Amino acid sequence: MKKKYWLLAIFLASSLVFASNLGFGIMVGEPTGFTFRSGRFPVVGISWSFSEKINLHVDYWVHNAHLKNNVNWYIGAGGKIFITTADDDDNNFGMGMRIPLGLQFYPVKNLELFAEIAPGVNIIPKTQASFAAGIGLRFYFN
Repeated sequence: MKKKYWLLAIFLASSLVFASNLGFGIMVGEPTGFTFRSGRFPVVGISWSFSEKINLHVDYWVHNAHLKNNVNWYIGAGGKIFITTADDDDNNFGMGMRIPLGLQFYPVKNLELFAEIAPGVNIIPKTQASFAAGIGLRFYFN
């Protein structure tokens, strides 16, 4: 069953290959995984969590503005789905919402370093607060 979820995640991520200005990278924190971005297309993350969850989140940045020199900041809204991989958990599927807030730094052309926090709320299987945070980098293929 886990193979089906990984195949779905890989399919969704590979569909971004056909988009222009594709950014691909990694994020480290809670959760840890891969991140994809393409122009105005929403940011996609596929990751795993220390709490034995596989996550897929999609964020749309409502505001992405220049802060100073080659530093930007952003805030957005997004959704997430997660699958618990623990064998003793009967509720292995969940959904929620998140509000990403972050800083981006562009030290050289085609390289983005970022830091992000994303408070949110899980809705399914039960309503509870959630929090994600991490740092990462994306390399852009023009």
